[in-house]
Amino acid sequence: MKAEGASPYISLIGYGMFTAWFAGLMRVSSMNYHGVNVHVASYTIVGFIALFAVLALPSLARVATAPLRSIVRKGRALVRPVGQSLAEGLCMGGATLVLSFQPLCPNSNAVMGAVVIGALGYFLAFVRWTRTFMGFRLEEIMLYGIGSYLVHNVLFTVFQLCPPSSEPFLLVGYAIGSTCLLGVVTSHPAPQETEERERRPVLYNRENIGSLWKIVLGITCYAFVLGMRSSLNMVRADAFVIVVCQTIAISINLLILFWIFALGRRLIFPQTFSLFLILFASCFALFPFVDSIARGVLSSMVAVVTSLISMIIWLAVVYVGRYSSVNPLAVICITWCAYSLPRFLGQLLSIFVVSEVNPGSGAAALSVALLYLSMLITALLFASKPPGLPPLFGPIDSSLSESKTDTWLVDKCQRIGIRCGLSEREVEIIAMLYKNRPYTYIADTLYISKNTVKTHVANIYTKTKVHNRSDLIKLFESDN
Repeated sequence: MKAEGASPYISLIGYGMFTAWFAGLMRVSSMNYHGVNVHVASYTIVGFIALFAVLALPSLARVATAPLRSIVRKGRALVRPVGQSLAEGLCMGGATLVLSFQPLCPNSNAVMGAVVIGALGYFLAFVRWTRTFMGFRLEEIMLYGIGSYLVHNVLFTVFQLCPPSSEPFLLVGYAIGSTCLLGVVTSHPAPQETEERERRPVLYNRENIGSLWKIVLGITCYAFVLGMRSSLNMVRADAFVIVVCQTIAISINLLILFWIFALGRRLIFPQTFSLFLILFASCFALFPFVDSIARGVLSSMVAVVTSLISMIIWLAVVYVGRYSSVNPLAVICITWCAYSLPRFLGQLLSIFVVSEVNPGSGAAALSVALLYLSMLITALLFASKPPGLPPLFGPIDSSLSESKTDTWLVDKCQRIGIRCGLSEREVEIIAMLYKNRPYTYIADTLYISKNTVKTHVANIYTKTKVHNRSDLIKLFESDN
């Protein structure tokens, strides 16, 4: 596969730096500052920002910019990419310094102020990075998306192995570097982006995107269990264990790339996600019953598997956003709400119910039971494909509609469609009927149910005033 320009490579490095920055910041500030759990607070605030963005921001933006809409439209193209990158870099870098140095955190108000500013910068940058990857083709999404997590693993390993005194400065470098690369990517869009967007197939719309509720609920269950992780005494492993665990993560990412591009296989979302969930649950469930040395190993493995699960969820968001007519911001925000807010609820449960489990205690048994129950529900939710929708990460770009491969057939179908008042979907179907395709094949190609195909065919016969497929073929042959 040949990349168009340097934008995918810059995105690969930049997003890897961005995720490494956030993971490192959560690691260095995971302790409680003046009674504030920075880890949980950050995810919770980002979740509420996402909830506000998807519910209230569009209406407020229309009202606020209506009088100055022409001026805003002219200046946005020049100011927006650079200005946003500068603001995001300042928010992320400033929050990193405040949360990394104890003297800069005199009280809980300073901590929460830094968390809010950092969360805002993180959310803005995350939305722009995700929308950047939505502009890539499916093959590029998989290659450069997984590649960015390879960069993440390398940079996060460097962070974990560096001296504690150097951690804040390394994280600031990650934050500033990622926002600078984001500014470069968004201010110099690829020349083929507009053309690619125009011929991009739309698989998800306002009518059928609700069928993805199982996936959203599965993410919610997983995030809830992830929030319960705070009830366990996570231990920082030594350098050797860190290197081994991160090497395992890199090997898994390389194996996924080999599976997709060398063997030509498709990444099956439900099975891959369920496999990572089982690995996550196994590490999590053993945690209360082992000594401190083993806890260091399990803590590193939990971090690795969490990163892999986050990668799969993020790739799914990019995929759905790319092939959807729904506003990409809504897709991103809804997923973030499903991922972050349940973590807060899991944190509350861990505080008031589980609360620092002791090996062999009843609380430890309760946490394990809740864990496996949630993981089982999540795995079952991801096991089935929504009816009438394509499988996630399916080969969409190369199979838009087989009728488009024959120009003469397209022209003839369009003429008949205009004359008989057929819809765009019905025009696609009559082309396949002419090629004598069975209903099952049409349903699989267009990602609709077989009953929907039958309904469309009945409408076609009514509008064209024919009774069967043979009469329709005669209509084709008589059309000049």
